[in-house]
Amino acid sequence: MKIFVISLSRSTGRRDLITREMAKTELDFEFFDAVDGVKGEHPLFQKYDEARAKWQGGAGLNAGELGCFASHYLMWQKCIELDEPIFVFEDDVLIPDNFYDVFTLLDEVLPRYEYIKLGRGRLRSLWPVGEFVEEESLGPLQIVKYMRQTDCAHAYALTPSAAKRFVKNASSWIHPVDDYMDKEQLSEVLQFGVEPRYVFQRGEDSDIKQTIDENTKKKKLSTIKRIRREYYRYRDKYACNWINYCYWFKHKTGLFK
Repeated sequence: MKIFVISLSRSTGRRDLITREMAKTELDFEFFDAVDGVKGEHPLFQKYDEARAKWQGGAGLNAGELGCFASHYLMWQKCIELDEPIFVFEDDVLIPDNFYDVFTLLDEVLPRYEYIKLGRGRLRSLWPVGEFVEEESLGPLQIVKYMRQTDCAHAYALTPSAAKRFVKNASSWIHPVDDYMDKEQLSEVLQFGVEPRYVFQRGEDSDIKQTIDENTKKKKLSTIKRIRREYYRYRDKYACNWINYCYWFKHKTGLFK
């Protein structure tokens, strides 16, 4: 499985850091030049539906978030083009010392899950299920099915079948890329990962996302806009919850076996 690190070509300091991190693994990797939102237009930015993003969320995506979405989108296309699974890192990760051992086990299990996150944000619980459903072991880790959104897209493995669905359902961009990937009702890709939490970030945003513009600045929303934003937030939450209640029920009753 090929490993790609998404990184801006101008981020030489970050590239030096991730190169040293990857040296610990003795695994080959390639830099994938990220789309630099600061530079302005990119053909993929035409997929951004600013009016809808502001209608549903109260604020649009900033240039950095657009660059981040475009970079991951191009990675999904790369996976489809290669017609083989790939592993994707962002350039701000801390790679565990035993990553080689875990990575070599992915080839066997990935076809069963299609998409596995090796890094995540905070866990959220789905009553009465909990934060996740355990699937099987991956060396010292446990593959799990997350029951709620876990944020972040800094370390994941995916197959061409998952990449095709990510691409197909991203015809209109209204959410940051990690939100879109987590919203299973939109992406049609189930969110699997590993526990305990494995690949961490260095505690700083990727350069790809570090852009402040008019869409990023905190603005006071009117009452109507806040109500509308909460409506869409809960609509998405309950749609995703329904998917995971169904998954949990099938898992509990043995329908997946």
